[in-house]
Amino acid sequence: MERADNTTDQAQPFARAWSQLHRAVRARAYEDAVSAARSGWFTLLSGPAHEVAPLLEPVPPPELDRRPLLSALLGHAQVSIPARRAHALRRLAQAESAASSPGGPLPPLDRALILGAQADVQRRLGRMEGAVGAARAALTALDGSAPSDPSEARELEDVYAHLGMSLLSSGATQLAQEALEEGVLVSELAGRAATPGLLAALALLDAVDGDLPNARAYAVQARELSPVLAGADAVLLDTAQTVLALESADRREAARRAAEPEPDAGGASGPIWVAAAAATAMLHWVSGYPGRALAALDHAAAAHGREARTIAVRSAFAPLRASLQLALGHPDAAVAVLERDATRAVARQLGHARIELVLGRHGAALAELRAASTAELSTRELAEAAALEAAALLRFSTGPRAEAIVDHLGALLTATGLRLPLRLLAASDFARVSEALAAAGYAESLALDRLAPLLPEVAEETLTRRETAVLNALLEHPSHAAIAAELGVSVNTVKSQLRSVYRKLGASTRDEAIAVALDRNLMVERE
Repeated sequence: MERADNTTDQAQPFARAWSQLHRAVRARAYEDAVSAARSGWFTLLSGPAHEVAPLLEPVPPPELDRRPLLSALLGHAQVSIPARRAHALRRLAQAESAASSPGGPLPPLDRALILGAQADVQRRLGRMEGAVGAARAALTALDGSAPSDPSEARELEDVYAHLGMSLLSSGATQLAQEALEEGVLVSELAGRAATPGLLAALALLDAVDGDLPNARAYAVQARELSPVLAGADAVLLDTAQTVLALESADRREAARRAAEPEPDAGGASGPIWVAAAAATAMLHWVSGYPGRALAALDHAAAAHGREARTIAVRSAFAPLRASLQLALGHPDAAVAVLERDATRAVARQLGHARIELVLGRHGAALAELRAASTAELSTRELAEAAALEAAALLRFSTGPRAEAIVDHLGALLTATGLRLPLRLLAASDFARVSEALAAAGYAESLALDRLAPLLPEVAEETLTRRETAVLNALLEHPSHAAIAAELGVSVNTVKSQLRSVYRKLGASTRDEAIAVALDRNLMVERE
């Protein structure tokens, strides 16, 4: 099988890499074949396996063993062919072993290419720990590498971009960002701008994490370098700008960006679909259709099959799925989603705090937030935690602590440009927090008049007549025995009823329960 060199412009990138590798293999110039594989690595990896595999299958096994880069490229192509998968996995493992050997003759770039390809295969097989481990080893192999010329700088930048996206899809967000930023640094040290795709990837990461000023800066740079992007790069940037538009409450711009076609599941674009699906779901939700939002997530997951069932993807979707279940009035389903899918403790804690607030249990919500406060939070998570804490405190207090949290929330939202953390409150909480923010001087900077809550009204459990009587007695009698004597019941009955009152009011102390009851007009006049 042979290709003509004068192909159409659309097929040129793959055809050129294919032809260069084919000529070298046909001439048995295997070192030239290694150079061709290195220069066209990512184009060949993303090409059709049934065209890449036959290029290298005629190479004698001893020659492949001496050249792990060719062996890895062949294994990567064959792993997509069911009849050759077992053989391909063995070949990939051998190449990975050669690349991982600290004293081996392989140059750092080749080590990183092999390990990065192994990370992709592990991810596609659903082995996320193996994928992260291989990608981390690839980054370690590149430590201290400095490009000797512009072409090598471009190759290094491509490696960092590829590793960043692979790590992102495997759930290692922080490590992914470090890899992408290293790619930008390599370009700057070489005296030229980073590729638009790399900048678009960083724009998306920062937008998702809540660092909106950085996200906007990267997005602007990407657009200036290439006003019209294509393929995965276009989806990266459009998804980032969809998130930015949603935070600015600009539904029209968000809809325009989210209308771009969904990326393919494989190759370098694989990680992107998760963020794109979440952004599309959020667009449906802010448009008033939480049911459509949940259906959009389910549809995207079904379209991506096995990858969507991996722990990393399920965990990435868990906070949004749980919030959408809340918006649909299904708190039990929201709890189940968090417990089943959310792998990060802080994501579960913030999610549970939101659920407790919707159920009217602000005491339990504050307990979840206290647990989350010890973790390392992203900017978005910090804003969500502050909004939830302000909502919980304003249920029963307007004192100094509540004022301090409200001021912190206002300053954080103003500095970051985030608005969704405030909108992800129940209607009554949103009204209270917005009123407090306005009183603190943040009405104009936050454009509070343009925002609306996304969650339904708090579901307040009704107290029974006996519980109301116990609550009223609590105003005058701090001891259980005195309350029992007044009401003519046992002390154990009083304790049981008070536990029920505290649970329904979301309180954990006597004073808190009385404050909440007064706020909700639950106290009745005593006869």
